[in-house]
Amino acid sequence: MKNLILGCFALFLSSQALYSQKINGKIIDAVSSDPLYNVAIQIDEKTGTYSDDHGLFEIELQGVKRLIFSCLGYDTRVLSIDSLKYYNYIVKLTETENNLNEVMLNLKPLGLDSVLFYIEKYKNRNYSNSLIKQQVFFRKSNRAAFEKVDFDLDRSTVLSRSNRKLANKSLDQFSNDIKASKSTFYTDYFANYYSKAASNKSGYFIRTQIDSVSGYRISTSTEDFTIDKIQQKAQELVLTYLDPQQSYKVKSGLFKVEDSISIKNVNADLEESKNAFFTSMVRNDISKTQREFDFLNANSDSNFLNQDNYKYELKGTTLIDDDLTYVLAFAPRRSKAKFSGTLYVNVSDFAVRKLSYSYAKGKRGEHFNMKLLLGIKFSEDDKVGIIVFKKDAKNIYRIQYASETEGRYFYVNRSFKFIENSSDKNKIKFGVKLEGNFYSTTELLVVNTKVTIDDKMTSIKNSKFTPFMGKDAYENTNWSKGKLLEPFKNILP
Repeated sequence: MKNLILGCFALFLSSQALYSQKINGKIIDAVSSDPLYNVAIQIDEKTGTYSDDHGLFEIELQGVKRLIFSCLGYDTRVLSIDSLKYYNYIVKLTETENNLNEVMLNLKPLGLDSVLFYIEKYKNRNYSNSLIKQQVFFRKSNRAAFEKVDFDLDRSTVLSRSNRKLANKSLDQFSNDIKASKSTFYTDYFANYYSKAASNKSGYFIRTQIDSVSGYRISTSTEDFTIDKIQQKAQELVLTYLDPQQSYKVKSGLFKVEDSISIKNVNADLEESKNAFFTSMVRNDISKTQREFDFLNANSDSNFLNQDNYKYELKGTTLIDDDLTYVLAFAPRRSKAKFSGTLYVNVSDFAVRKLSYSYAKGKRGEHFNMKLLLGIKFSEDDKVGIIVFKKDAKNIYRIQYASETEGRYFYVNRSFKFIENSSDKNKIKFGVKLEGNFYSTTELLVVNTKVTIDDKMTSIKNSKFTPFMGKDAYENTNWSKGKLLEPFKNILP
């Protein structure tokens, strides 16, 4: 009787197994033992499932002889059912060095959370802050649209009646020229640019340097009508009608601008700025573009991968250079985030290949309103840009091309006072009132990148000013007239 009961019980268990062969398992990282979610478990070409957020899975084994486990970033593993039982239904996957040949299943596309997870997971592998040397082409273009330009020259004891009349006539002509101007200024630079991440007690920063920098300035006008240049030119016009043998203290509003200024010094500075550029300014401009989209710096306001600041929507996929790419829209999650736009993320390695952005609705950039107290108002109302990343020889993604256009409203109402350096201390006062919009575009193209050494960066010495190139020398370069930018003219989606 006992044997009969045991036999019936065994028959019952086996019959249960025939009708229910569902098993539970777990998938983990072979090194860290961290659970892996969204791992595809393939039974055949049309059937399968995925692991959940804790790496757990449940599957019906009836008629199944083997299972295929595949996950982007890990080696695909095939296990027989006996092997699965031997490992107590714990499947360990090993991270792969090459994601390009991994299996992609059509059973279920990756969801938004999974895509964001893998972007973050492989961020440090896809991007790097190692010391590099890059050949960089950089273009700046500026255009101002002046709505109001007024100069007000007071009746001064320093100026004779005839000179005051001539000065006012010159200022009036200057004002008309500015308002009628539609000029755009282009400045092209080509340089070796070095950068490396560093840290100190204050936190994370990027060390930078440049050498072999060349520049050339192109203008559609003979005049430079930026705000600073207008104020300088107005000073120059007034000084022209003063005693050239005297020097003057200059005050703007409540603030002394300079201890001593003279016609000779002003003319010399203007002449130098026409024929040369500040070397450090080029380095700073390139650094600003590179630094703003450093995905390894979580504190960057322009790091659109910061999930604390931005929310995302998976729009689907598209092709970029024949590579399948996820399309993710992003928008501000917190008030400190200012932009909305689109991220294009490689399906194969989850690296951002391209991004486009602009100010989100109701957002703006820097703004400053001291119109009543200081006579200055400034508002950065528009910004639109695009960044393209390219993989280098070390399989690291770096900025290949960047373009950004800013639009700023400005209002300036400044008074200048020239005080003669003499016992009489004669004074002359004039005002400058400017209002309008200023548009600036920066474009950066990395021509070549290679890893370098620290000694090269620290040994670079640059002069304060670098002379602009001559026209013939510029036109013989391979970067003249923005020709390197031609492939990127229609890159916006």
